[in-house]
Amino acid sequence: MWFKVADQGEHFGAMVPRYYNVISLRGKPGRGGQFKAAAGGDLARDYARLLALPHRFDRFDLQQLRKRVIVGRVGTVLTGARQEVLAPASQYSVVRELVRIG
Repeated sequence: MWFKVADQGEHFGAMVPRYYNVISLRGKPGRGGQFKAAAGGDLARDYARLLALPHRFDRFDLQQLRKRVIVGRVGTVLTGARQEVLAPASQYSVVRELVRIG
């Protein structure tokens, strides 16, 4: 999912991603595709914190998050998948956690 920085400042309007792992894809991948998330995964935790857990973990209604102001924590990725230090030009920001609906 992608979020836009709403705080006034140097990064106002920047787009920042929040990545989630899923258990399985159901049907075609991409926009409008279906998936099943882990009960203890980051998506379930963030969703429960912001809204309420669905009865099934393949029934997340992510459209409920559109057009809402969501407070989150942003961090900078400093190392790669193999724990090698990234050059400053290769570092990037991601949403680490969704905290609440603002």
